Amino acid sequence: MNTIISHFSEAHRQAIIDLMALLQNTERALSLDRQPGPLMAPGHINYLLNQVQTQDGVFLTAVIDNDVIGFLVMIISAEDLGDEHLEAHYRRYGEITDLVVAPDHRGQGIAQSLIGHAVQHVRDRNLSRVKVTTLENNKAAAALYQSTGFRSAERTFILDI
Repeated sequence: MNTIISHFSEAHRQAIIDLMALLQNTERALSLDRQPGPLMAPGHINYLLNQVQTQDGVFLTAVIDNDVIGFLVMIISAEDLGDEHLEAHYRRYGEITDLVVAPDHRGQGIAQSLIGHAVQHVRDRNLSRVKVTTLENNKAAAALYQSTGFRSAERTFILDI
């Protein structure tokens, strides 16, 4: 079976919503501040599509025989104009916001292929960096990103009050 990486298609919206709900429920199992997947998925897909459109991003899908088996969303982000703590060529970057592959298709290189296409989107814009964040307890996501060349650069700490 050939996996085709393509751009978002309205014909695939429901399958993408279902995968978003799966991703959200996976994160909810790791962090209870997440809403239930089915509750947030339809609206969040609309939000992501808007982000992609307004921030020179890309919404990629992995498709086999017209079945969506995964997706990746990446936007182009930038540091605030006055923030000069980074070297100039790192101040604009690609930011992966969401990535999911259906459980029965994991371990087949699909996530890596989606990441590769997203990285090319960033290269085509002459940018030098791609960022992604994961939940601290999402060991599978951390392992995936490390296996594709990402390195840990920052940690975020939160305090619920």
